[in-house]
Amino acid sequence: MIGVGAGFVAWTLLDPDSSGGFEALGDAILAAGFGALVALVVTVIGLVAVGRRLFQPGHRVVPVLLALVAPPALLALAAAIAGVLPQDVAWILSALTPALLLVPSVVFTWWGSVGPTRTQLARAAGAVAVVVVLGSLLLYVVSDAREDQVADDLPLVLFDGSSAEAPFAGWTRDPFTATVIRPGSAFAPDGHEAYLKYGTPTGVVFVTMRTDVGECSPTPVGEYTCQVVGSLPAGELRSYRTDQTYPSYPDSPEFVVLVYDDGSGVSLNTEGTDIPAQDVLARLERVDREAFEDATGVGMDLRD
Repeated sequence: MIGVGAGFVAWTLLDPDSSGGFEALGDAILAAGFGALVALVVTVIGLVAVGRRLFQPGHRVVPVLLALVAPPALLALAAAIAGVLPQDVAWILSALTPALLLVPSVVFTWWGSVGPTRTQLARAAGAVAVVVVLGSLLLYVVSDAREDQVADDLPLVLFDGSSAEAPFAGWTRDPFTATVIRPGSAFAPDGHEAYLKYGTPTGVVFVTMRTDVGECSPTPVGEYTCQVVGSLPAGELRSYRTDQTYPSYPDSPEFVVLVYDDGSGVSLNTEGTDIPAQDVLARLERVDREAFEDATGVGMDLRD
């Protein structure tokens, strides 16, 4: 509470009403940082003061350090695991977060009642290390399995089913160090998406592969209206449009989308292409993950 109060006072003194945009954001970040620093200093002083009252000289440093380091370490591990779990399960870890505030009290109580020897400390440290290692392994396995599942759901495409290089004059692919899989955006905020990026004579085109295109409605859904504009052998062609002005991708005034029978699809932002979007989409064919990674020369990286 002291940190929150200090942050609020700092934000007030910075006079946020006199600035706007990025200046106001900068003031808020500075105030939040100041509040966090005050909270940390007060916490350290409080733990040291309590440690001096509870423990004999020479037996104070370890419990104070444990009380300081354990909560953020456990919070980081819990947040990492929650990030790769389904939402209907992840909330359980979030609900347990307030319990981390009890860690200093637990540490001090255990230390004062047991008076651990070096051997007991070594065993406790070993147990903690085992928990961290097993938790990290679990995190890796779950994360890797989830990445595989999302990648399998993506409608991965290549030009003519064989190449990531566009067969159009003046189109140059932007080579990435990884194909990033991220949450959906623009007219399809659900599911996940990944894209190939091309510089063209008239701008920049993103060939975006989406696990869930969503509904098509003549009335705005989000900020986009949709209409069916045709079809290709692989699926239905839709146009998603908005009157909103956007500075850059992933938002765009218009997308043309090839929608597959399973509800996934591939979209193009039309303002960057000098080739009709339908002609571009017609050259794309679905492939498996191995073929896609071979053609792009990089692996996939799931980021939520």
